[in-house]
This record gives sequence, C-alpha cells and structure tokens, in this order.
Amino acid sequence: MPKIPGTFEIPAIKGPLLGIRKHRTLKQLGTGIVIYSVFNVFQSFTAVIVFFLAEINASYMKKIMVVDDEIDLLALAKGYLKKAGYDVAVTTSCKEATDILASFKPNLIFLDINVGSEDGREMCKQIKSIAEHKQIPIVLISANEDLLNTYQQYDADSILKKPFQPVQLLTIATSYLCPDLRA
Repeated sequence: MPKIPGTFEIPAIKGPLLGIRKHRTLKQLGTGIVIYSVFNVFQSFTAVIVFFLAEINASYMKKIMVVDDEIDLLALAKGYLKKAGYDVAVTTSCKEATDILASFKPNLIFLDINVGSEDGREMCKQIKSIAEHKQIPIVLISANEDLLNTYQQYDADSILKKPFQPVQLLTIATSYLCPDLRA
C-alpha cells in the first residue's frame, strides 16, 4: 500500500450473511479512513462500516481539540478519535483550552456549551474573532437543544446534541477534515 499521498485498492470481503464490497478507490488520507459499503445477501444496502488503518504517518495527522467538563465523555472521544488516526487534545476548561489552542493548533474543535461555570459559546466567539483561528471549524455540543439553536450567533460551524454515538463524532470530524470523503 503506498504511503500518503496515494491511492489503494480495497479487496472485497465476504462473510456468512454479508458481502462487504469495495466502495471505491480512495485517497489514503491523514486520518487513515477506509469506507466499505455493506450489503446483505440480497444485495440491498445495509450500512457503511468505517475501518481504520493502523499505520498512519504522524506528519499527516489532523488535530482535534475536545473541550468538555465530563471526563468520561472526554475519554471516550479521545479514544475513538485517536483510533481513527487523529491527534487529539482534551481539556475540562475553556481557560486551559485557550492555552492548548496556541500550542496544539487544532484543525477542528468540539466545544461543550457548558464547561463547568464557563460558557463555551463565548469561547467560540473569542476564537473566531482571532484572524489566525477564524478558519478552524468549531462544533458546539450540548444536551440542551435551546442552547444549541443559538450556535450561529456565536460563529460556530455546527452542533452535536448529547448524548451522541461515537460514530457521530467521527462523521463530523470526517466531514470537516476529509472533504474527499463527504457524501
């Protein structure tokens, strides 16, 4: 398999009830994501499975910062995104996130609206007001739908409602960081 950048072929995989077929030849991206289309025995579309390549050149890894006061959520997000090939930084405070932002230079930020007593929306607005950070996509996360509905007022790029499945996190990350894989 060629190293990044390059393309590769994905062989078909067969199982007792599923025939996993090659979706298409994809560019091997920094995240190492490979998409397979899954069909049942009747050849009707069932789902899409995402496989992660283990060998990823670190210099091509995209960086994601996750800011939330829920330690369990941070551990889950970090583990899942790292497994997908992203370089991940997590923090439980907006103040610490500001420090991390300068040194880590993320390509994407997942930011909880209520980070302890801090307002993630205000941090979002502050980040977007800095010219060198304006282009970084910020996804606000919250369990409160009313708060999520105000995301555009704070210059956020998207929202994610809690509770969420880890695959939703990966889907959003892929849509922002791997535009070649957008549906």
